[in-house]
Amino acid sequence: MTQIFNIFKKDARRHWPEIVISLALMGLSTRVLLRELNHPFGGLRTVAIGFIFSQIERGMVTLVPIAWLLLITRVIQGESLVGDRQFWVTRPYDWKKLLAAKALFIGAFISVPVLIQDAVILAATGFHPTAYLSGLLYIQWSLLGILVLIAALAAVTATVGQMFLALLAVVLYAAASAALVQLIPFANFSPGRSSSFEFLPFVVACAILFLQYSLRRTLTSRLLILALGVALWLTEAVTPYRRQINESYPLLAAGSPAPITIIPANVPSPNCFTSSPGRITVQFPISVDGLPEDSIVELDGFIVSLSNPSGHWESGWQSQNRLLFSDQKPLFLDLQIPQKNFEQLIAAPVSAHFLIAYTLYRNQNQRTFVVPGESFSLPELGNCMVGADYHVRFGSSYWPGVSCLAPLRRPTFLLITSDGAANTCPENMRRYANIGTTARSVIQGSSGSVEDIFLPVTQIFLNLTNWETQSTNPGPCPGTPLTLSDPKVVSRNRIELQLDNMTITELSPGVGRIIPHP
Repeated sequence: MTQIFNIFKKDARRHWPEIVISLALMGLSTRVLLRELNHPFGGLRTVAIGFIFSQIERGMVTLVPIAWLLLITRVIQGESLVGDRQFWVTRPYDWKKLLAAKALFIGAFISVPVLIQDAVILAATGFHPTAYLSGLLYIQWSLLGILVLIAALAAVTATVGQMFLALLAVVLYAAASAALVQLIPFANFSPGRSSSFEFLPFVVACAILFLQYSLRRTLTSRLLILALGVALWLTEAVTPYRRQINESYPLLAAGSPAPITIIPANVPSPNCFTSSPGRITVQFPISVDGLPEDSIVELDGFIVSLSNPSGHWESGWQSQNRLLFSDQKPLFLDLQIPQKNFEQLIAAPVSAHFLIAYTLYRNQNQRTFVVPGESFSLPELGNCMVGADYHVRFGSSYWPGVSCLAPLRRPTFLLITSDGAANTCPENMRRYANIGTTARSVIQGSSGSVEDIFLPVTQIFLNLTNWETQSTNPGPCPGTPLTLSDPKVVSRNRIELQLDNMTITELSPGVGRIIPHP
């Protein structure tokens, strides 16, 4: 233990400038985050000079990860692990103690300050840190994975310059991977990707640190990184995405009653339009029919095939994540068709085959909540406040909105419903809204995980939206009654829809219309 602490103290003395810069930037980020969390509506009234300084401070906050990167690189490369002329091997250094000293250094000057910062932010925003220990530990665990990955890269590079070149290679690899995913059918939508591969980079990084500190096998470690990249690419290429989609969204058996029926909407077909060079966007109208009032459908994705004697085109799976309610008017599915295929499809009537994946929710645990005042607590979410000048401006009037501070986690699914007739906002704020209709706000988060590992308190704005007109209603103001509910998943399925004899008629260059034939 003595050797571990001696190495730790030596590193602290040697790298004190990097430590001071990192801690100072973290302190500044704490100040900026607290200011934005505690004054969510202050930006509209900020004087110009104060706004400029706030933007400078916000920009400096983005330097925190760079400071961490530099600090880890410098302390790991302080005892070089690359090459065969390391001075430290001639000293009575035990590699296990050297590795432990580096881990202690990173924990003391990055992990612990992050833990303190998170606790301070929680306490300053009205949440007791001890009530959120599991969330704080989750943040530390997630941060550990990031720090280990950085340390592994630092262990296979000899200088700071090489480290930044390695990071550039990682960025280019990530960009190439994203491009590869775009080329793989169904990869963008597949919900069944194995989470076990998320731990593979962490395991490889730990193996690299072990090899470098115990044997200093730099070539082997670099080959491990290369093998990891190839393995991740191969995994993306050979994963059976179509089968995963079919397993996650089983097709309803023939004759089984469907909880949702999607039919062509009885509305005028919208125009097609050129959305990007070489592509035509066609908006196809659909409506939800037969959905019970206590049910909600989330349209997760769809795939469309259009064919006629002149050609065939398939969209591939398109992610949507759109909620459909029983009282909702028709909506539109956007199809981007390449210009070449579009010109083939307008030559003759087409047959359209839709495959739609959806999640059915049952609206449960409905209860009434009356907004008590300008500041209130919403147990399902966090601490909320009504802002007098937030969101939408009409003339000299602003619609009030609600900002909530949610500690660590958002609810998995919280539905807030407001009856427009019961809106208590002043008349001058209500006159622009369709008050006689229902407005909703939806809060969704990842189940069982922290919403943002770099921010223990997230800011959520409750926008009451009219889902029929897609317009934002004012409020809720103090005294407005709200209905809260917790929709639960009932099933996930796929349904098929076949429409024949449809014509895409070109009205003018780049403009068309979808017309269902009788």
